[in-house]
Parts: sequence; structure tokens; C-alpha cells
Amino acid sequence: VVRKIASASTMASQMLDLSTLARKRGILSLSSHDRELSKDAFLKQAVQLVGDGFQAADIEHFLQKEIDIEHDQHHRAANILRRAAEIAPGMGLIGTLIGLVQMLAQLENPSTIGPAMAIALLTTFYGAMLGNVVLAPLAVKVERNASEAALLRTVVMAGAASIAKQENPRRLEIILNSLLPAERRIKYFD
Repeated sequence: VVRKIASASTMASQMLDLSTLARKRGILSLSSHDRELSKDAFLKQAVQLVGDGFQAADIEHFLQKEIDIEHDQHHRAANILRRAAEIAPGMGLIGTLIGLVQMLAQLENPSTIGPAMAIALLTTFYGAMLGNVVLAPLAVKVERNASEAALLRTVVMAGAASIAKQENPRRLEIILNSLLPAERRIKYFD
């Protein structure tokens, strides 16, 4: 679920490159970039839809469905991690109770009290650490990556629809910059 993805600004520039190429040489010229496009399956799919002559509305519909499916998968993964983060400290407390029961069961042997108490306390520690230091931050990271992936996919979708409409690449730059956060906007034609 957690993987390195291209930045939305880089993808916006790439979409503007493709739009400029399509404007100068025609939409079918995009097929000459199959090798570069194959690095990103979503981008390749978007360009194939454009090359196959689908209308912009259809392209947006198909790609939005893909974005929604991927977003739901990321959301479910983040929810599982968040739930596990909530449960981990409780599981640690259960381990503590088991350790205390073991300790109390062997009160006649004082040499076992220390190790049993150590195990009881360690399970609480492990549960708290697993929940708060590992699982909760991981859930946040999955959500952050999901948001970035959705933005990236939205940039591709907007670019593909614009290319299908045979719009001016300068207009596409304005559209893409409206999607990007202010600090990540691009200046392609300046």
C-alpha cells in the first residue's frame, strides 16, 4: 500500500508535454511514448483511452471510477491500521493480566515473581508502543499517500480529458494549477 509515487507537479508537466505533442502532431503521436507511459499504468490507460478516440466525458467517467476504487482501497487499509492501533494497547493489557495470573499462581516461589512481573509489564509496553508508535503513524502515512495518489490521478484525468477535447495546452496549465496546492503549481509556459 505504501509506495513511492511521482509528484503531482511532475505529472502535471508530463501531461502538458503530452498535450503539446498531441496539439502539434496529433493524438495518435502519443502512442510513440508507450515505453515512458508504461511506467505508470493509470497514465498509460488514460493515454490509451485518448488514443482510442473516447470522448472526454467518457474518459473522465472511466478514470474517476478507477480513482474511486483506489481511494476506497487505501481508505480501508488506513481504517484497518487505525483500528489495530486502537486495539494494540488493550491486547497489551490482556498480556499483563495473563502475566499477573502466572505470577500469583506461583507466589510460593519468590524467584519467579520478578520475571513474571517483567513479562506482565512488558506486554503493556509493547501494546502501547505498537499502537502509538507503529500502527497509528502508519495509518496516517497511508492516508497521506492516498491523498497524493488521488491528486496525481486527478491531474492525469484532467490532462487526458483536455487532450481528448483538443484544448490549448495553456488552458490545460490553468486547469492543472487549479488542482495543485499553491506551493506546487507549475509554470510551464513562462
